[in-house]
Amino acid sequence: EERGARTALSAAETELAKVDGEVIALQRLLADGGTADLFAPVIDQIRVDAGYEAALGAALGDDLTAPLDSTAPAHWRGCDAGEADPMLPAGAEPLAAYVQAPAALARRLAQIGLIDDALAQGAASQLATGQRLVTRAGALWRWDGFTVKAGAPSAAATRLAQRNRLNDLLPLRAAGLVQLEAVRQRMAVARQGEIAAGDAERASRQIVRTAGEALDAAGGRARCTAQRALLADRAVSHATVHRA
Repeated sequence: EERGARTALSAAETELAKVDGEVIALQRLLADGGTADLFAPVIDQIRVDAGYEAALGAALGDDLTAPLDSTAPAHWRGCDAGEADPMLPAGAEPLAAYVQAPAALARRLAQIGLIDDALAQGAASQLATGQRLVTRAGALWRWDGFTVKAGAPSAAATRLAQRNRLNDLLPLRAAGLVQLEAVRQRMAVARQGEIAAGDAERASRQIVRTAGEALDAAGGRARCTAQRALLADRAVSHATVHRA
């Protein structure tokens, strides 16, 4: 049991070390990628579903580095959607369905359509002023003709993916800590059992030795008794013969 607990403890420590290492690395990357001033970028307040990081990064790009703070030189102030805001082209759905973002970005996100590659070219020609289309792979078509191919480098998409990965790892790390503590407790119990077993073994060996010594003593006494009985028999026999 102690050996099994030691093996499980080693495995738990190794797995937790891997998760810890990745968590620390991601935390450092995300900290280094933040702004050095007092204005926190809005990207740090956004949560995007896994697999849609490239789409959001392509759609908003450097705009995601702007803060919400109205005292910042450049910032998101937000505005209510107008009644005249156009509908997205057919086949596109709002990217907002996959993004949790501050309300200041709601109108912008409502005018970004997520579309399949097969429908993109036709839908791009139907974009109204201010609208954009993106694919999950990060391709972009903007209303004014600006286009970005899928796979183009995007610091925003990388940061969003890193944050999603970190959010996935934190529960794993918490579960790993719980598992590690459970294995450590199992190890402690096993060690106590090992100590108790050792004590019991030593006590048993002492009992065996004591019993052996008692057996040897009893054997000695039995031999003495037998010797005395033999002598007594001989004496009786000698006396009988003498009388005869």
